[in-house]
Amino acid sequence: MQDIAKRFAATAAVEDVNLSVERGEFLALLGPSGSGKTTLLRLIAGLEAADAGHIRIDGRDMDGVPARARHVGLVFQHYALFRHMTVAANIAFGLRVRPRATRPTKAEIAARVERLLDLIQLPGYGGRYPDQLSGGQRQRVALARALAIEPRVLLLDEPFGALDAQVRKDLRRWLRGLHDRVHLTTILVTHDQAEALELADRVAVMNAGRVEQVGTPAEVWDAPANAFVHGFLGDSLRVACMIAEGIARFTDLPADPVPAALPDGAAVAVIRPHEIALRAEGAGRVHAVSLAGPLAHVEVAIGARMVEITLPPGAVPPRVGAACGLDLARARFYRA
Repeated sequence: MQDIAKRFAATAAVEDVNLSVERGEFLALLGPSGSGKTTLLRLIAGLEAADAGHIRIDGRDMDGVPARARHVGLVFQHYALFRHMTVAANIAFGLRVRPRATRPTKAEIAARVERLLDLIQLPGYGGRYPDQLSGGQRQRVALARALAIEPRVLLLDEPFGALDAQVRKDLRRWLRGLHDRVHLTTILVTHDQAEALELADRVAVMNAGRVEQVGTPAEVWDAPANAFVHGFLGDSLRVACMIAEGIARFTDLPADPVPAALPDGAAVAVIRPHEIALRAEGAGRVHAVSLAGPLAHVEVAIGARMVEITLPPGAVPPRVGAACGLDLARARFYRA
């Protein structure tokens, strides 16, 4: 993807996107609703035309190439299976509608369908209909249908969004295992941070039509490029501050100043709940304490805000109503 831009009326859905995906890589496009990730996926698939820039697959420019000729497999959130067709017929559909010159024989199609049913761990399900399957099984059939045409790129648009939490978790693990076996170049669109970080080799974090950061899950988590990426990847506290001579003084939260490696001026501090330390004294009050296994979650009322803190395993939770302060020494600082 080179200098990709797409507008809908006065709205820039995608703007100045430059992004490469290696052969066999699993890339996640991660961002909130309206960030442009699905539009970018549709541009790759050929379902939308870019206003500017170029998309190349295996070095071939896709300008003017229709979706059916791009050799991409596309899986949507809501399965899009044909209810009147059996599982086997759904999987075979993309092969059966090929022009006669490139269409496999009936025997070859049947053999491929059987191999795919084994691959998605649904052997013997070919004669069933979509209504006879669970949500997770239907999504695996949708994946098999996309794989049947032997695509060069597999595109997944929020494929687990319609499933309950446990099925989603199980299917994520299954999909990563499948990818490790077939090594198909895969691009996943998701707004779920855990999903992207668990599945992908690299994550492209998008916001307002632009790519904010691209890196491995560890890179985007441990070294966010800006305050948006930091705040989007999990819960976090944002605090305005002013930096002078390497010291950050917080302007909208009563917390002690801390060192900050930024030039003087306005900045924002971003810190995750498990990085905040409690002081025994300060301007806050413990509002609530809840336990989740070995972790304790503490809500602190301080200034005009309620701040959530996650204590490390083994830490003794404070009592409700106790005075306390916040230590924000582990915060990351970004220009305001």
